[in-house]
Amino acid sequence: MADRNSTDFVLERAGGLDERFCEVMDAAPVMIWVSGEDKGCVWFNRPWLTFTGRAMTQELGNGWAEGVHPDDFACCLEIYNSHFEARKEFRMQYRLRRSDGAYHWIDDVGIPRYTRDGIFLGYIGSCTDITHLKDTEAALRESELRRRFALEAAAMGTFEVDLAATQAIIDEQEARLLGLPDGTRVVSVDELRKRVPFEDLQISDAKQKRLTAYGEAYQHEFRLRRADGSERWLSAHAAVRSNRIFGVNFDVTERKRLEREAQALSDRLINLQEKERQRIAQELHDSTTQHLVAVNLNLMSLRQRVTLTSDEVGLWDEVETSLAEVFNEIRTLSYLLHPLGLDVDGFCSTIGRYINGYAERSGLIVSVRSNPKVDKLPRRMQRTLFRMVQEGLANVHRHARASHVSVQLRWIGGRVHVIITDDGRGMRVKRHGSPSRLGLGLRGVRARARQFGGDLKIRSGRQGTTIHVVMKSSRHSKGPRWVVRREGTSISSKRRSATQRSGHRPGTPMEALIR
Repeated sequence: MADRNSTDFVLERAGGLDERFCEVMDAAPVMIWVSGEDKGCVWFNRPWLTFTGRAMTQELGNGWAEGVHPDDFACCLEIYNSHFEARKEFRMQYRLRRSDGAYHWIDDVGIPRYTRDGIFLGYIGSCTDITHLKDTEAALRESELRRRFALEAAAMGTFEVDLAATQAIIDEQEARLLGLPDGTRVVSVDELRKRVPFEDLQISDAKQKRLTAYGEAYQHEFRLRRADGSERWLSAHAAVRSNRIFGVNFDVTERKRLEREAQALSDRLINLQEKERQRIAQELHDSTTQHLVAVNLNLMSLRQRVTLTSDEVGLWDEVETSLAEVFNEIRTLSYLLHPLGLDVDGFCSTIGRYINGYAERSGLIVSVRSNPKVDKLPRRMQRTLFRMVQEGLANVHRHARASHVSVQLRWIGGRVHVIITDDGRGMRVKRHGSPSRLGLGLRGVRARARQFGGDLKIRSGRQGTTIHVVMKSSRHSKGPRWVVRREGTSISSKRRSATQRSGHRPGTPMEALIR
């Protein structure tokens, strides 16, 4: 390497550089170095010297290499020498010690220099500090590693699909979820669709249209038949970014299994509950009612044998009135526990009779509108709807102090809507209008709704409350037709006066028992 004893030198024109060139390079925003034919460096610009904090004389020849990180020196030297011999452009990255002693990553690009006559003069190179890029790369690698660990821990795979949905780019975890061979990174969407049941595809396609057209979040659970013949449940979440669909899948097969078991247990519990209701209703009819009939006959027999004062006659009349109320309430309770007409006449007819009786006993005006297609629902679901209406009306009777109640059973888009609205005093609500707490009965309504993939919503204000239940239906039909039942009427004055004499409120047993 050639040594220089002064920092103020001018390269000869034979070297391809002059003083003017050096002045321009000193003003450059990057670090510049120049080497001669013997590989030794003959000049560095001012940004290089400022960065290293060293004098020109310290850097000339091989002096610059003293600032290279020891771990990078061998690789750096091998790249430099091999390309120098071949007279080829090179690029290398290494750590260089800065003036404060810290090592920074440098991106170094070297280009051969020639005279106009084609004589090789050496190399000229430019260096850029890329430490911030390296730090960013390291952070991204760490973030990617953490993401990968999280995805693996959650058994979650990722996919990327173009908007045309022809091919999907997947990761290793996604390949395992789909039952594809190890190393699969690209898969045909059409091939995957063949493994998904048609009904699941229909729902997915509709959601994908809303995703691509309106940016609506995509979330869908579907069944996938794998190559080994096994079937798995996957949950997919996706969004559109830069005209591509990005998403994740995770296996929810075990959760689905537990849900099926929970549903089976819930169904069994409901069936047992209905059977117990039927048994109690039968006991009330066969035993309790018979005892009351015997009491009534004995009273009638005694009435004929004794002479009573006017006060005693009044008391006797009250006893007979109370006994008549007991008969009526037991019949009501027996009916509420097990509405026999539901299995024979269907939902619409049974709910109509029930609401007429409710209106008569409660003194409320009740209107009901029920879609006839509800009669085609499974009996289990009809019983659930019946119990929901019972609970809703019971809440109105107990708490609302209303004069009018509206009951609607609608069928919209394959979903059954139960809407109960009263004009009474509202419930205590939060800011958004939902109740601050639910009683046991309404919590039961919500639990029943969720058995059919539905939920309960309640809106209440200063006057009036609306209970709205939406449940999935397995039967679909076009446009609902309405059947309008006659409105209930207020309790008769004769019955009201008898009740007032006996000291009982109308409907009290129902209030306690239709929960």
